[in-house]
Amino acid sequence: MNATDNVRRAFRSKYSFDIQTTWLQACLTWLRDQFQLPDLTNQYALEKIYNQWLHTDISLIADAHYLPNDLDLNAKKVQLTGKYPLQVVLFEFH
Repeated sequence: MNATDNVRRAFRSKYSFDIQTTWLQACLTWLRDQFQLPDLTNQYALEKIYNQWLHTDISLIADAHYLPNDLDLNAKKVQLTGKYPLQVVLFEFH
């Protein structure tokens, strides 16, 4: 298993949801360049990755599929089981 897979597994274990490989690889490259972190599976690195994820517009991630593929988008009510990350985008109107 490579470093990306190890970090992804540790992230999933700590935060209870999965992140996209392409985004994680870019984030890991950024972390290595900015912070010279030798061990990207430690607590500090996971917190940095999580904070970066919180500031990412997940709608812009090409392979982001957080909800089930068979979800009926026309249904009036849908009950989801499991854990899903949710990003709320607030618009301010003037």
